Amino acid sequence: MFSDDPEKVSGRAEAGNDDTTVTARAGKAMAEAKSEVVVGSPYFIPGQPGMEGLRRARANGVRVEVMTNSLASNDEPFASAAYGRYRVQMLKLGAELYETDSS
Repeated sequence: MFSDDPEKVSGRAEAGNDDTTVTARAGKAMAEAKSEVVVGSPYFIPGQPGMEGLRRARANGVRVEVMTNSLASNDEPFASAAYGRYRVQMLKLGAELYETDSS
């Protein structure tokens, strides 16, 4: 389980040199996984660091499972749109994607 440090607002993360962010730590953990990666996040947006971690995990034969909100159940449409940009890439890698629905 990861959470961002309140100091994230300092601007280090935007500069790409803050290895304490959830994105940086999760990407590293994914890349170093031995058998399975299970991600549960209502607002999952892997970004390039996360995608690199997923690529490395899959290249090592690691099973990847992601559960997140669907567009229909998301109260943040921008987060859903950002996640959507990575959906096909993750599927092509062989990740298992589960998106919760509001019904």
